[in-house]
Amino acid sequence: TPKMPSHTLIGTPLSTFTRTIALGLQYKGIPYKQIETLPHEPIAQKYHPFGYIPTLVIHNENTDDIYLRESQAIARYIDRVAPEPTLHDEDSKEAHVPEKMWEIVSICAAYGFPRFEKDVIKVRKHMMESSSSEKDILSTLQQPLVALKELLDVLEHQLMTTTKRSSSDDHDDDNNDDYLLGGDHPTWADFFLYPLVADLEVTPEAHVLTQRFIRWSRKMKKILA
Repeated sequence: TPKMPSHTLIGTPLSTFTRTIALGLQYKGIPYKQIETLPHEPIAQKYHPFGYIPTLVIHNENTDDIYLRESQAIARYIDRVAPEPTLHDEDSKEAHVPEKMWEIVSICAAYGFPRFEKDVIKVRKHMMESSSSEKDILSTLQQPLVALKELLDVLEHQLMTTTKRSSSDDHDDDNNDDYLLGGDHPTWADFFLYPLVADLEVTPEAHVLTQRFIRWSRKMKKILA
């Protein structure tokens, strides 16, 4: 069996996508070092041609280091070198089409990140740093929150229709709630969405999260503790 390469993760833990990859590495039991950097800083520029994060540096004994960029590419690499424990859908009604998991991952990355982070969380942070009044912040966030609620509704509908269990099985007990694609283990879909929800939960705008998302987030915290 070939020896597992060593790895260095480039990116700040504040980055949602960097956290997604860190969670995947930890869940799979892959040791790694981390060099913390914000996007577009010199270290980020060194490892990514456009200065984005994360980059996973793959250190091989007999070849030059390989820089692997883009979170979904890194996730696929992690799966290949450490297939277990699986982060793939095995339990939903659509498990026979594994691309459905990557569809939700793509939705989280393409639509979730802008609506959670750019339009709501970072706007609040910037306005608070600029000493804006809470009234002005709430007024500015009114329309972005409508768009975020629409996204959450789509995601909740998606997860409730992909699980094998019926909605009547949904109880308040955390143990009775599925992960995003059903089953008794998380998938990459959970890992791509969780950092976005976790960031929102520490803001006043957390009120847009339904009880279903709150229970799901609590379950994610337990497995990642």
